[in-house]
Amino acid sequence: MKIRPILYSTEMVLGILEERKNMTRRVMKPQPWECPEEPGEYWWDIPNSEFEAIYCNDPDNSAFLKHNPFGNVGDVLWVRETFFKHDKNPGIFHYVADYENPEAFDVTGWKKVSGRYMPKEAARLFLKITDIRVQRLQNITEEDSIREGVYYYGDETGDYYDYMYDNCDLDDIGMATARESFKTLWQSINNKLRRNPSCRKFYETVGEDSWELNPWVWVISFDRCEKPEGF
Repeated sequence: MKIRPILYSTEMVLGILEERKNMTRRVMKPQPWECPEEPGEYWWDIPNSEFEAIYCNDPDNSAFLKHNPFGNVGDVLWVRETFFKHDKNPGIFHYVADYENPEAFDVTGWKKVSGRYMPKEAARLFLKITDIRVQRLQNITEEDSIREGVYYYGDETGDYYDYMYDNCDLDDIGMATARESFKTLWQSINNKLRRNPSCRKFYETVGEDSWELNPWVWVISFDRCEKPEGF
């Protein structure tokens, strides 16, 4: 069993804590490329591999999946999340997701730290991989959108709402489906990549919208588990 880190925003951590989220999608890097001689056939350049490329259209291709950066079924991901640490008490941690108003956590000596810098000893969430596959982003189903953490608002309109932020483009208008809500969730996170020089080439032909780009993604299903022995 391998144990690897995975970064989550505070809103996604809340989805895990509230048992709404047990699936995640991450953009494949590099992106697969279409074979010029065989339209519709995609190949992926395996990072740090002696192989030049491998066929990736088949989501059950075990020879391909074993090269993913997250792990295989049975492996564990430890969650990096935004947290508070204390200058004089380095072994004590608080987590932003636990506070309704984290900005009020302004006590002398405590500092908010990005999850990118979370040390292993601060980890509290562990996720065991139950399935991993590849997919084009827009092929996400209604069921999988709900597993991504989108929840039913439960009002009389029967609409779904995005749970992690005030709908940035629609002024809190409810989504008719979970998939539409997931779309706005994805855009709110991934449209920011246009400012990342390493991702800029992805937007050359589709503008700045990360949903219309329809990238290939890793689809990871997981269950929460106990802290692995020896971690």
